[in-house]
Amino acid sequence: MTVVRQFFSHLRRKQQARFAIPPRRGPVLHRQLSAAARLQNDSEAPPVSQEQAKSQTSKVLGNFFKVMQPTSVNKWSAFPDTLLPKAPQLHHLHVFCHKHNTHISFTRPNRETILTLSVGNLGIRKSRRSEFDSAYQLMSYFLSRIEEQGILVGVEGVELIFRGFGKGRDAAEKALKSSEGRTIRPKIMRVTDATRIKMGGNRGRKPRRL
Repeated sequence: MTVVRQFFSHLRRKQQARFAIPPRRGPVLHRQLSAAARLQNDSEAPPVSQEQAKSQTSKVLGNFFKVMQPTSVNKWSAFPDTLLPKAPQLHHLHVFCHKHNTHISFTRPNRETILTLSVGNLGIRKSRRSEFDSAYQLMSYFLSRIEEQGILVGVEGVELIFRGFGKGRDAAEKALKSSEGRTIRPKIMRVTDATRIKMGGNRGRKPRRL
């Protein structure tokens, strides 16, 4: 082992003497000095002094760290925000379906409500509000109102948010797949289920038995 160590230490000293590299510099500085010394040897120019090599290396590193500015997308991204593709601002179509009624709302990206309707707005009362046909009529009427008022003009994309597992969930999905949803269907970019799941908490109510 001692012979091998002596051999490699001899090679290291020989290389340092050839390129005039100060021992144990940083990896970037080491590469820059090696490249500068090799370029000088190839062109048969006078050797570069240590101060000149340091000044060249500091210029290269200064330009590199100018590009590596912290951005809002990535803390040390090498690309500015102007070069990164911006995500579209999604409007939200909320469909809240519980066992007694169905509520549909259309909101802006900042959650400001543009239009909201429920089955009761169609004049349907009492137990009829929980039926499949009532929810289908509500979704069809809601989509026609959006098209008439021109709400979808300028909308980049829509996120469809379902909540609850009432009959209106399937009815709203069927209405969106029909001819009534032809204007909003191409703009839907994301479908989300926001149904709340109870984890622990208080004891539930006693089920009603007839």
